Amino acid sequence: MEGGQYSNEEVSMNSEQAFEALFASVATALNESLRRHSQAALQGDLKALDAESDLQRKLVAARNQLQAVRDMWPLLVGEQPEAVQPETGQPEKGSARVRERKPGRQTKEGAYYAPILRALEEMGGRGVVGDVLDRVGQIMADDLTEHDRGMLKSGSIRWTKTAQWARYRMKERGLLADDSPAGIWEITEQGRRYLRERGK
Repeated sequence: MEGGQYSNEEVSMNSEQAFEALFASVATALNESLRRHSQAALQGDLKALDAESDLQRKLVAARNQLQAVRDMWPLLVGEQPEAVQPETGQPEKGSARVRERKPGRQTKEGAYYAPILRALEEMGGRGVVGDVLDRVGQIMADDLTEHDRGMLKSGSIRWTKTAQWARYRMKERGLLADDSPAGIWEITEQGRRYLRERGK
């Protein structure tokens, strides 16, 4: 940091911890409100019941807004999707020779769509992000390159970041729900159709 300014790398390294802390704070506040709500119900305190219900609605709304910001964060300051580097020595367009993917080439976002949807289908339609990514890694084990498996400066594995970018695009296309709780990925009916038509 120079002159009080944080670099994108520093922001990227700290943002995930900050989001987790914020989500934890919201969860704690919700639990406390639910506890007070139960006490008010036992005591028949209608005024307190209304107040806690209103607070819970606001906390849920705040959590959803926080998730939206978290989803947008890579677009603002995080690692941007890396451009696929052109390969050298490739045949010209129209050549009958089959191109082989080199170890250093990055797998494109679109290649993650079907594995993410398949993982969610196997998990009953929804799952915690960490569990979903673990399954996606298993499904794509033979497809991920050395470059995909490399470590980013933020400490994240490159392919998991690409998968999260893919998830953002999938939400835009209606393949994944855009109103899931924080940390949850959920397939939509449109996503199921996509998987049936193009999945493997």
